Amino acid sequence: MTETARKQKKPEVKCRTAKEFLSRYRDLNRSIEGKIQRICALRRQATSLSQAILGEKVQNSCQGDRVGRAAADIAAMIEELEEKVAQRRAASGEIEAVIAKVKEPKYRSVLERYYLLGQSLSEIAWQIDYSLMQVNRFHGKALEEVEKILSEHTF
Repeated sequence: MTETARKQKKPEVKCRTAKEFLSRYRDLNRSIEGKIQRICALRRQATSLSQAILGEKVQNSCQGDRVGRAAADIAAMIEELEEKVAQRRAASGEIEAVIAKVKEPKYRSVLERYYLLGQSLSEIAWQIDYSLMQVNRFHGKALEEVEKILSEHTF
């Protein structure tokens, strides 16, 4: 492959903005939380179905099928949940590696707190004792640094 062709072939991640790259962890967290809530709802539904069936003297095959479907749905959701957790673990490692390359400690702190810990910028401002305007500036400068890091490395 020629040098020009190698430069033109960029990895998929380089198409992302710094914000999109860093937000993957938060997005996966939200997805995981949603799946956990759906699994809990399906378990409650399956439990109420099985209690209704056990309370009856004659089991209806339709009700048994509903319990079986609920159990299959729960198993499928658990598999999806495990996949999302693995994706979050991988994303966390990549994001932490990029944040570690940010030179300014204040910027690193803002990035870690916002993208990995899920804190709002106003919470961060209060905790690190800076104004919200300053923290917004830190966040913007940190994103600029992350953009440079992402353009230099493949993640």
